[in-house]
Amino acid sequence: MTTRRRILHVIHERIGAVGGIQRFDLRVLRTLSGIAQELGYEFEVLALNGVATGIALPEAIRLVTADGSRARLLWLLLQRHRRAQLDLVFVAHLRLQKALWPARLLFPGSRYLLFVHGIEAWSAGRTRRNRLAARAIVRFCVDDVVSVSRFTARRFRDAFAATRHRLHLLPNALDLSPEDAQVREPRPVMHQPVVLTVARMDPHDLPKGISAALRAIALLVPQFPQLRYRIVGDGALRSGYEALAAELGLQTRVEFLGRVAEQALRSIYDEADVFLLPSSKEGFGIVFLEAWRQALPVVCGNVDASTEVVEDGVDGFTVDPHDPEAIARALRRLLDDAVLRQTFGQRGREKVARDYSGAVFAERLQRIVTSELAALPFDSLPGGASIDAERTTETDPPRYSAAQRWHRSP
Repeated sequence: MTTRRRILHVIHERIGAVGGIQRFDLRVLRTLSGIAQELGYEFEVLALNGVATGIALPEAIRLVTADGSRARLLWLLLQRHRRAQLDLVFVAHLRLQKALWPARLLFPGSRYLLFVHGIEAWSAGRTRRNRLAARAIVRFCVDDVVSVSRFTARRFRDAFAATRHRLHLLPNALDLSPEDAQVREPRPVMHQPVVLTVARMDPHDLPKGISAALRAIALLVPQFPQLRYRIVGDGALRSGYEALAAELGLQTRVEFLGRVAEQALRSIYDEADVFLLPSSKEGFGIVFLEAWRQALPVVCGNVDASTEVVEDGVDGFTVDPHDPEAIARALRRLLDDAVLRQTFGQRGREKVARDYSGAVFAERLQRIVTSELAALPFDSLPGGASIDAERTTETDPPRYSAAQRWHRSP
């Protein structure tokens, strides 16, 4: 009987929920489904927290949820290892890898790939014991790493001493419609200028820089008395930001819009003049792509992966995220110059089409899958898979995973 070959994607967040990681997970699983089908593999998704309301998945995807239980998720993973040959297991978040390591050691024939996104991948733990445990899990239970940016990959490598892992680059993506290709005419400065921020406001999102942004807006009010600042997002920090806005005398200029639906968000982007996110914690920053889709110029921080996406003086400005005066100077240049706003925004939109489209994302993920399947031992390769099978042991010897080396050691 032919052994069933399968690619598995294990997801931590609720699929399709609000957030950059959640949207990334959704794009990965939809793209992986097509790649697996093309290669003759079954594709299955194990989701810790299920699927958000209204999210449709391709019919070819087998979806099993663990109802929020990590113990059940581990049991489901072990069950699938016993029933089918799992050649590739994509783990969507570092927190999941810490829960699933027993399966990795018990079934060393599979290759485990870990996605890393941002701040969660920059610290191995607060205590020495936690750091040693986390580094051991990465060393023995992760074969290679898929990162959304070079910045995150470097930070992960340094934090986890992950010097033996291949670090695949898979930046986020955004789909452009034919309407998005139309040139956007900038609105004249004499209208009410609008600066926009889109960010969550949970406690761990404090480095998003909204406090510095509010202080920068206050510095601009004398020159732009009709200036409005709109903030999309919600969370526990919102009340503090509202209090700061009141303290700065911005009650009538700042709008806290909370969470909004996708279509409404497109309209909000379209009504803005400049996008602002002076963050110091971005592992990528998909909101920059969203701003560019609407041909908005971007002002962002210069200490994280934002500088990998936004090119200073070309499609936006990168500034010290902790310096309200620097933020204000960048905003002032854009609000003063309609041609510059249009130029930056159009260049950003062209960058999305060139470097961050869904098609480019699919090509990158296809290469990652092909590369990882090629790293399987010869006797593990499925006959129908379209991968490079021309390797010889002399030129490209089979690579053993960390767990396989662990099992083979005396």
